Amino acid sequence: MKIQITKINANGGGYLVVDDVNKKLPHDRARLVQAACDLRGLIGAEGLAWVTDIRPQGISVDCYSPDSTLQATSVNGAIVAALHHYRLFVEPTIEVTQRGRSCVVKVRPTESEFLFCEVLDLEISEMRDAGADTSALLKRVLPEAINSRSFEAGRKQLIVESAIVSDRSVYDLGRLVNAHLEGRDEGVAVSIMRRIGDDSAFMRTFVPGGADLVNSCSGSVAAAGFALARYMRADGSRREPFKVYGIGGAAQVRVAQNLGAEGPASVDILSRGAVVFDAEIDWDGENFEGQMDGSVFMEAMSSLADLEEAELNSIDFERFYRSDFRG
Repeated sequence: MKIQITKINANGGGYLVVDDVNKKLPHDRARLVQAACDLRGLIGAEGLAWVTDIRPQGISVDCYSPDSTLQATSVNGAIVAALHHYRLFVEPTIEVTQRGRSCVVKVRPTESEFLFCEVLDLEISEMRDAGADTSALLKRVLPEAINSRSFEAGRKQLIVESAIVSDRSVYDLGRLVNAHLEGRDEGVAVSIMRRIGDDSAFMRTFVPGGADLVNSCSGSVAAAGFALARYMRADGSRREPFKVYGIGGAAQVRVAQNLGAEGPASVDILSRGAVVFDAEIDWDGENFEGQMDGSVFMEAMSSLADLEEAELNSIDFERFYRSDFRG
C-alpha cells in the first residue's frame, strides 16, 4: 500500500507526520514507526506524529520515539502537527492535543517560505524523583559538572551544566541515567549544557529510544531556557528571550515573569520549521520501498540551513564542544 508521509524540520531536527484521520493505515504502528524513523533507511527521522483527528482550529496526534515508544507529549511533535494543520487550513493559531494534554501553537509564515512556530503555555515543573543515587552518578561521570537540574516538559528532562559538552559524555550519561531509572515512564531526556554569556547556551541531548543522540529536542530546549531563567532570577537580571543553540540550529525561549522558586512556569519557544518533503511511499508491511520525491520546500530548507549556519558560525563552539561520538 501507499502511505502519505510528510517530513518536517522542527527546531533543526527532522520529524515525520502521517495522517490517519480516516483510519486506513496499518494497525501495527510499531513496525511502521521504526522503519520510517530508521536513520539508515529510506526516510529517517527523530520521531513521528500520528494524526488521529483534525479540525479547523485543532489537531490531535500520537507522538512516537524512533523505537516506537508512545510519548506522553512531544514539543517537536506539537510543532510539526501545527505546521501540517496550517498547510491544510491556513489557520495561524492551532490547539495541539496529545494524549489528553493540549498546548497552543502559533504559526507565522514569512516571505522566504520559512514557518515560525511559537509554542505557548508549555508547563515546566521541577522533577524531584531522580533520587540521591543519580546525583552521585552524575558527579562520578562528569567531575567538571557545575550544577544539575531536572525538569518535566512532556517527557522528563535532566539538564547538567558543564564547561565541556562532549557527544560521548552526553551519550554515556544518558544511558547511565536511563539504566538507573529503568522502568519509569518513557525514560529521561538528558542534556549537557554550556552557558554562553548571560543570555544563551549550547546544548547536546540524549533521548532514549532509536536515535539516542538527537539534533533537536524542543522539550530540552524549554528546560534549558527554564534553567537560564533560574540563573538570571538568582542574580536579579532579566535578559529574554534566551537563545539555545544545538547541532540542528537555534531557538529562542521566553519564560513567564512569575517564575516561582519551585515552578511551575510558562515557557514559550520560538522555533523555525519547514517542510522537507511530502510524498507517497510504498509500504509492504515491513519496509518502505522506492524513491523519495522531494518537494519545492527543499529550496526553502537550503536557505534555512544557510541562515542557521551563518548564525552558528558566529560562535566558536570548538572551545567547549567535542564531537567525539563513534557509536
